Amino acid sequence: MTSQVEELKAKANAAFSSGKNDEAISLYSQAIALDDKNHVLYSNRSAAYAKSNKYEEALQDAEKCISVKPDFVKGYSRKGAALSFLKRFDEAITVYEEGLKIDPSNQQLLTDLETARKDASGPSAGGLNFFSDPQFLTQLMTNPRARELLKDPETAMLMKMMQQNPNNPSLLSNPKIMKLLGIVLGFELGD
Repeated sequence: MTSQVEELKAKANAAFSSGKNDEAISLYSQAIALDDKNHVLYSNRSAAYAKSNKYEEALQDAEKCISVKPDFVKGYSRKGAALSFLKRFDEAITVYEEGLKIDPSNQQLLTDLETARKDASGPSAGGLNFFSDPQFLTQLMTNPRARELLKDPETAMLMKMMQQNPNNPSLLSNPKIMKLLGIVLGFELGD
């Protein structure tokens, strides 16, 4: 990878981490123009698109990521997440199962698969009820980054509020809640 691509990727990762999704998308796009065989760039741009509620674009990048590197498990996580956001749960389930053929013990894919199955069969398909799901909370507590974030009293309070009212728009746009959600849904950036 060229130093220019690495530099663009680092800037994009920083923008993404700061919630500047449009800037991140632009920087990832510039890097992809220089290195269109870099699966991590597609994976990361897919995450940025998803955080910007551009799920079709997130899906396209996840598919490109998988086509460039079919054994990159995070690509399947990205594709499944995009499909889930599009409420295409049956397709998401298939994608998660494909990823698990590559890495059968991948905890992210196992959790995402179970969530997609619940969403596919539940009356509230597509809702954010998983904030009150004990398994979601267990996953948060077993993830070191999420556990560290929850040590902050404000973040812990926001999480409790989210459990009580998962569709509160002000909570859904809160960067701390989005960061927790990103960790659990696999929107953390790759290396």
